[in-house]
Amino acid sequence: MKNQVPYRLLLLGPALLSCGHGPKSKPETPATAQTASKQLPARPAAAPFVGYHRYRGTVGNMPVTVELTIGPEYAGDSVRCIGHYYYDRFGGELALKAGRPWQANKPLALAEMVETSDDSTQPVTAHWQAAQPMGPVLTGTWTSTAGRQLPFALHEDYDGAVRYEMLREDAEGENCPANQEGGQQFGLQATEYYLHLLGPDTLQPGLRRLQCPVPAQRRAQLQEELKGLGCDAERYGTSVYREVTYNANGLLSLVQTDDESLGGAYPLGTNTAYTYDLSTGKRCDVRDWLRPEKAGAVAELFDEALRADSTGQLFAGEKTATDSPKKVKLADLPAFGLNSEGLFETLGNVGAPHVAQRLPITIAYAKLVPYVRPNTPLARLLLARGLRKP
Repeated sequence: MKNQVPYRLLLLGPALLSCGHGPKSKPETPATAQTASKQLPARPAAAPFVGYHRYRGTVGNMPVTVELTIGPEYAGDSVRCIGHYYYDRFGGELALKAGRPWQANKPLALAEMVETSDDSTQPVTAHWQAAQPMGPVLTGTWTSTAGRQLPFALHEDYDGAVRYEMLREDAEGENCPANQEGGQQFGLQATEYYLHLLGPDTLQPGLRRLQCPVPAQRRAQLQEELKGLGCDAERYGTSVYREVTYNANGLLSLVQTDDESLGGAYPLGTNTAYTYDLSTGKRCDVRDWLRPEKAGAVAELFDEALRADSTGQLFAGEKTATDSPKKVKLADLPAFGLNSEGLFETLGNVGAPHVAQRLPITIAYAKLVPYVRPNTPLARLLLARGLRKP
């Protein structure tokens, strides 16, 4: 990251948090255990604090947003804690992932790690130790591997955001003679992830258009997808994956990846960013929030970010805008989405698909300040982050 943030918390690449065990209590002797059982009634186990949870608060004096999800990462997995956090002023989202099963009754312990681009070991850079189990309030101490300590204080907060979950639906078709390998036939498959809004947000009229279909409609939809595939010798199935990239300041942004499996190791996919105004549920075009006369300057910022990316050797010398910035129009810019760091475009299947698929190229919010139209959602976002004056 180019932005320098104290305490070594903004690092190159995402960081990971794992939810582990809290400190072990002193074991009871048989005598003390028997006495305790006579004096205290049996206490029911705490209900799992599962699902998506969004926190606001501080690490030291730095405002942060933390988003955690408690649940199985895949079907049949043990319950884990995964998510991410970012510093409100600087962005630069840091991914969070559990390293061991989560325990509802234990004080929440988080290990912050740097995510590497290969399969090498992910080094731990800091530890978060909460004083309480996962719940509406989390307080504790952040400790870097160098020994620096800072207090953190978080509270669950959905102001300008929504509670949600992603629901997965799968459907299988009949085996196709064409889809055969080593004497084994493979049936066509269709998978889709749906955004399911939770709580009172489901009752807002404007947000009904964002709500996923009911189960019967979802299943019928996937069956139609399978019929559309037929027994195509080159296609094994389709999938639609949706991932929320921004949930704050009255805006919800997500990336939809549409994949077609051709039987190889890597699917052929396209990535599309969608951004919605949470007050109306209407889809927004982020480009409309930029100054039209500054489209060329924004295109140059995108080209700069493209060349500066850590995998930039795949795209060296490529230009995304015309050679004359003065002739660039807003419609010539990528259909940007939002993330914690800035406006981004997700590239896919450029050069080598298995390397470049879902590669986000981001323009930091701080660089966009001169090019944003006033009285737009993006201008209000910059104001809330302290990057723009009222």
